[in-house]
Amino acid sequence: MKNFRAYLRFYRKGELLDIGSPGKRVASARDSREAFACADDLGQVVPTRHPRTLYAALVGKAQLNFQIKQWAEGIAAGLFCLPEFQEAYPWLPGWVWKSVKGQALRISGRPIIAPFEWYCRGLLCE
Repeated sequence: MKNFRAYLRFYRKGELLDIGSPGKRVASARDSREAFACADDLGQVVPTRHPRTLYAALVGKAQLNFQIKQWAEGIAAGLFCLPEFQEAYPWLPGWVWKSVKGQALRISGRPIIAPFEWYCRGLLCE
């Protein structure tokens, strides 16, 4: 539930994925946050008063998870450094950066190489 805003904001800032339609509005149904919690935690699809907001949050979640994987692969390959992404997306919660670091270490299977760290600290000239 706490990540609902991050997913929604990432959806609004990111590139759009086409994963279907948002569905129909049901006036007597749940709020989009409650429907998101049901979908995310329990895997249940429930009617909502705000289907477009729910759709945006679910697509934003998929986009952010894919982006975390992409960032981790780039960091593991030595192409990027984490501070670059943190400067570009300062509004993302801390768990995103922790996930990127963890996945980068899993992908590379070793600590990040020294020249990469020098570059990230601004000690390596281009």
